[in-house]
Amino acid sequence: VTVAHRPGFIARSINPVGKRSKEHIYDNQKAEKMNYRLVDLDTRQETEDDKVSLKKNPLLMDLFHRHVSNGYLVYWQAPVGFVQNRVQRLINYAASNMDK
Repeated sequence: VTVAHRPGFIARSINPVGKRSKEHIYDNQKAEKMNYRLVDLDTRQETEDDKVSLKKNPLLMDLFHRHVSNGYLVYWQAPVGFVQNRVQRLINYAASNMDK
């Protein structure tokens, strides 16, 4: 995983098991949420898709696939193992921060 700060977003590159991906992470502090936007590896341009949104208060992880331009949800065949892992990590984080 490599991370770089860019004006207005964080660029993250991931290379798990030979399947490389890049995304831009946007932090909307006013709304207390983060959005992850995929980047096309060939064109280096953002795709029209948002995949995940994290909200801080209340703690929420929303897994979805939507078009950025119109906000419409699109069917997403998310890998079940990925989703289960993320949900468990969120539960563990919430449990460890309940008294903070």
